[in-house]
Amino acid sequence: MERILILKLGSIGDIVHTLPAVAALRRRYPQARLDWVVETRAKTILENCPVVDALIEIDTRRWRRRPFAYTTIHECTDLMRGLRRARYDVAIDFQGLMKSATLAFISGAEVRVGFAGTHLREAAAQFLYTQKVTPGPAQHTHIITQNNALVQSLGVPVEEWTFPIAVTAEDEAYVEGQLQKLGVTRYAIINPGGGWVNKLWPAERYGQLASRLWTDCGLKTVVTAGPAEGELVYRVLRQAPSQSTVFLPTTIKQLVPLAKRASFFIGGDTGPLHIAAAVGTPIIGLYGPTLPARNGPFGVSDKVICRTELTCLGCYKRTCPLGTTACMDIEVDAVMAIIVNQAARLKP
Repeated sequence: MERILILKLGSIGDIVHTLPAVAALRRRYPQARLDWVVETRAKTILENCPVVDALIEIDTRRWRRRPFAYTTIHECTDLMRGLRRARYDVAIDFQGLMKSATLAFISGAEVRVGFAGTHLREAAAQFLYTQKVTPGPAQHTHIITQNNALVQSLGVPVEEWTFPIAVTAEDEAYVEGQLQKLGVTRYAIINPGGGWVNKLWPAERYGQLASRLWTDCGLKTVVTAGPAEGELVYRVLRQAPSQSTVFLPTTIKQLVPLAKRASFFIGGDTGPLHIAAAVGTPIIGLYGPTLPARNGPFGVSDKVICRTELTCLGCYKRTCPLGTTACMDIEVDAVMAIIVNQAARLKP
């Protein structure tokens, strides 16, 4: 194979979960051209990625808002022409949606690999693939393992899970400088945000947890959040002791060195958690509408807390069908007990 097209449009966490498969492709075909189609809003995590030759940016959200605008028609036409002109040998659709499968088809790649219908949110996508893969029970096989199965079907071995996220010296220096300025050396990261409302643990409980981390473990807390999550940060800090809890604004790339230095990362099923897991930070995951077996952290020191007594656990709904979000009603004491049990693993 000389030209390979990767389709994983987003989100940040999903892209992180695709990196081991793509890294394996690069090891198997070091001279191949490897291009990745990604949504503009998720591209940052892939910028300067050492296993990817080029990013092909798309903005489907903007295109849907203005489908008949000149810019939309022009960009879509250029995209289709560019895909055809590249003459890809293989297109691998890790996304499994009609839009990604359609782009694989438009590319003209003779081999188009994707998941079988039982593993697709939009089952019709499978009819645009020439090779369909069933990697195990969809809800009980980790998504990284599922993604790896796509490249393994092409004879590519995945001997290790590697996450080639490129970080600049400036990103490293920013984090080190901010931690020194704030007087923080030994700390846990709390990330109260999440893409779905029903993935959120109450911000006030994160604040109470930060207080307990300080009083029970002598551990400071660094709060991280996305650009639109300022209200969550405020609610966390309002409940936490000011001498031990700080907010440190970071980009997605700056989160990497921050997480590497942390003793723990505590948060829900969201992109920052998966970045922290990728760099080996011990994870305390708070899960409800998604299943840890499929979407959870995977390190030997990682722990997940969820209300296993609930029959609705792992509903994969963006809003709670019952209107309660009971799955995220996890007690601070339960989280703290896990952290105390893991205290021997704290980084010095």
